[in-house]
Amino acid sequence: MTTQLDLEITESAATMLPLTREQAVALRAIGRRLAWGGNDQNSSADESDRTLIECATTDGVNWRVRVANAVGVVGLPGARLNVRPKIPLDHLIFLLRLGGSLPKTAPATVPISNSQSLQDVLASWYLHTLESLIRGGLRSFYVLERSELTTLRGRMDAPRSAIAVAIGQLRFPCEFEEFTVDTPLNRILAAAARLLGRNRVMRADLRRRARVATYHMEGIGPLQPADLRAEPDRTSARYIDAIALARLVLAGLGTGVDSGPTPVSSFLLPTPLPVENALRALAAESLAPSIAVTKGRRRLTGTSLTVNPDLLLGDSAIGDVKYKVWEGSWVRADLYQLIAFAVAYQRQVALHVGFGGQLPTNPLRVGDIDVWRVRWDSRIEVSAEEASKAFKDEIRQWWHTVSSV
Repeated sequence: MTTQLDLEITESAATMLPLTREQAVALRAIGRRLAWGGNDQNSSADESDRTLIECATTDGVNWRVRVANAVGVVGLPGARLNVRPKIPLDHLIFLLRLGGSLPKTAPATVPISNSQSLQDVLASWYLHTLESLIRGGLRSFYVLERSELTTLRGRMDAPRSAIAVAIGQLRFPCEFEEFTVDTPLNRILAAAARLLGRNRVMRADLRRRARVATYHMEGIGPLQPADLRAEPDRTSARYIDAIALARLVLAGLGTGVDSGPTPVSSFLLPTPLPVENALRALAAESLAPSIAVTKGRRRLTGTSLTVNPDLLLGDSAIGDVKYKVWEGSWVRADLYQLIAFAVAYQRQVALHVGFGGQLPTNPLRVGDIDVWRVRWDSRIEVSAEEASKAFKDEIRQWWHTVSSV
């Protein structure tokens, strides 16, 4: 039996790892695929240098690896690289739910602890939801079909049928509705289960559960390109959580690389956008109904350039969310970006939203602009619920302070 080496890093943090050259090549390939949505074959020479996984070495033995703002697991030849979140796992899952990437409630039988990996939590959660659906019976729907039949059914294409009869072919082009379990929603569920069942980076017990679920989904065909646009309606409301999780599984497992005779797979989920959405929602909840909090977008006059602040707070303040842990001093690029947003929108109050346990020092004066900080308390001893309440309290206190000046 081949021994698999388990490696671990934290997202966005550079770490030295002992890799073989084959593993490094595979890691770089996955990074390029991630940067280009799964295919970089048509990119230019300069563009193909873009990657979400940095992997460099000076001696060919120890490699400096950094995965930018994504969590999960990367399968490599003979090894598995676990990428843990930069904040506690329960905090990240809380924010993923709030940001719309996950259902709002978790099954009671799928506990969450910070010692787990995100991919195992999500896979367990999805399989629990899918198994519940299967026990209750997957829904069949009427699906529009088009086929050439020897007997008439549904609506016949008269001109094409006449041509077929004229040349001696007794087959009638017909359009009809078929009552079947092979529907877009069921194909999404089945595709996610099939991926989990054959993905070697997943725990063996999860793969077994996925294969059993797949066995009970007989008659459901492969995923079609248009299927991912399907959404549950009122009659299929019990599918909502399962479809949301299936989409996440498909997105995470959609990355892989064939290295040698054995394919390896990955499960990586990007983190900044759902975190940004979650913190904007909390800020909006904190200041409602007196202040509207939205995302901004403004084109600079005479150019194709736009400025896109994460937070527009009424008509007097602007903000930016950074999924970074505060190290005690400003990152120059982040500060300059926030100042640029404030200038573009002619605001004299700017807010930086980040993470960390250290209380911020406020405000920083840059010309006529006051730059403030509000943080999400990401210390492991603080629960996600406590951090959420404290964050909303800080937002309200900050707004009271700046609006009183």
